[in-house]
Amino acid sequence: MRLATLIVRDELRAAVLADDRYVDLRATDPDLPPTVRQLLAGGPDALRAAGQAARRPDAVSYPAADARLAPPVPDPAKIVCLGLNYRDHARESGQAIPDEPAAIRASSNLYGIEGFHLKDVLGVAALVLPGAVPTQAMYVDVETRGELTRGMSVVDVRPQRTEAPNVELAVGVDATAVRDYMNRTLGQAG
Repeated sequence: MRLATLIVRDELRAAVLADDRYVDLRATDPDLPPTVRQLLAGGPDALRAAGQAARRPDAVSYPAADARLAPPVPDPAKIVCLGLNYRDHARESGQAIPDEPAAIRASSNLYGIEGFHLKDVLGVAALVLPGAVPTQAMYVDVETRGELTRGMSVVDVRPQRTEAPNVELAVGVDATAVRDYMNRTLGQAG
C-alpha cells in the first residue's frame, strides 16, 4: 500500500494510491486518522482499515495525474541527518573525507523542548563504531495472547531455544566510546 499526503482545497489529507487514483481516506471513512503520521501510529489495525477504505467502490478519490502532493509525513516527530557521510559528498563539497559521519543532528519535540534523544545517538553509534554495541543472535516475538504481557516484546534467552534467532539484539554498550563519539560529533556540528 502506498500512502501519500494530498493537498485538497488547501487542506492536507491522508491518502492511498489505488491504481491511477489517490483515495482520500478521511473523506471515505471519517473514522480513519486525518494524517499519515497518525495513520502509521495507529499500527496494523489502522493500516488495514485504510486498505479496506481504499478498496471501497464508493471511495472518494482523485486522478493521480491531477493530484497535488505534499511530503508524505509533513509533520515528522524526528528528523535525523548525517553530514559528510559518504566520500562523494565530501569531494563535492571540497572537504576532507571523514573517518566517520561529521555530525549528528536530530530534532524532536518532547514536552515542548527541542532536542534529541540519546537513543538516536546510540543507534547511530552502533552503526559507525564497530564493537561499541555488542549484539547476540536471539529470537524475539511480540506477545499476543498473554494476559499480563500482551503487546510486549518477548526475548527467548533460554539455552535450548525452540525458535531460530531472528534478530541481533544489543546486549551491552561501551558507554565511554559512545559518549566520546557524541561529544566529538556534536563539537563538529557547531
